[in-house]
Amino acid sequence: MNPKIKYKCSIYFFIIYAIAFASSAHAQGKFRLKQPAIYYGFTTGNGFDNERYALLMIIFNIPFDLGIEKHRFIQTQLIFEPQYNRVQTVGKGKLSDFEYGLNTGFRLLHKTRFLDTYFQVSTGPHYISADFRNGESNLMQRGSFIFANNLVWGFRKRVGPINIHAETRFRHISNANLKEPNGGVNSLIIVFGIGKRF
Repeated sequence: MNPKIKYKCSIYFFIIYAIAFASSAHAQGKFRLKQPAIYYGFTTGNGFDNERYALLMIIFNIPFDLGIEKHRFIQTQLIFEPQYNRVQTVGKGKLSDFEYGLNTGFRLLHKTRFLDTYFQVSTGPHYISADFRNGESNLMQRGSFIFANNLVWGFRKRVGPINIHAETRFRHISNANLKEPNGGVNSLIIVFGIGKRF
């Protein structure tokens, strides 16, 4: 099989399997939806590869407890994150491009009396309308179908019936060489969110 197609299929298979596994286990009571949240994130200026762009993110964070905790203060969660983002790149109008997709991953949550911390990894397919350039003419990353990969370090504060989140996300997007050029785009994103406690 073509490596590009194999990689693309493996991502789709992982997401479909994760959704099916979550639905089945939730129906059987093995684990349950836990404290969903909506996030707002942003980055602006130069990315790690000197690509200039701005990004505004709206993320729906949907966590499920996996029920495999070995300690009552540590939880492992399966995460689904549908999102819609507005994008601005060099030579384009203010936030004139867009991106949408679904990320799936895992979160390790450490709970304390005053402040929770967590580490999260996720990946998933997205569509983006923007091309990324290093300068005015040097095309780095072609738009359309991409994969978005995230490493997340976050904090969660419980305030009555709600949770307040603050995160730092390292994000890499590329398209597995499905289109050229495929230089990839790396960025550091600040994210804030609010969620509902059950």
